[in-house]
Amino acid sequence: MRAAGLLISIAALVLAGLWWVMKPNTAGQSQAPAAQHTFHFQLHPAQAEAPRTLSVYLGDQVALSAQSPAMAHLHLHDYDLHLYLAPDYPSQVHFQAKTVGRFELEWHEAGQRLATLEVYPRP
Repeated sequence: MRAAGLLISIAALVLAGLWWVMKPNTAGQSQAPAAQHTFHFQLHPAQAEAPRTLSVYLGDQVALSAQSPAMAHLHLHDYDLHLYLAPDYPSQVHFQAKTVGRFELEWHEAGQRLATLEVYPRP
């Protein structure tokens, strides 16, 4: 009985040692550095533009800027970011892309989707 316990202990130590020696080394892996993106919107209440697709990677820094001749409110859904615009005064919001997926940027007063932000996993 005591020999079986000793054998199990030795086997566990050998397995732990093998795991330690053969574990993957993630410190040397290089990922692409985070990038910075700025997307600008010029709102025209009388003209509807086709929605744009904004593509970024997880971890990238993003700036959304907009200008409008009238009061306006932009909302980036799921990120729950809001951009309030005064007439003819540019406004900007900055954030880090922390969630993978597709997110709509909506112009509330016009009931219009301005863009879809696509956040991809970093390669």
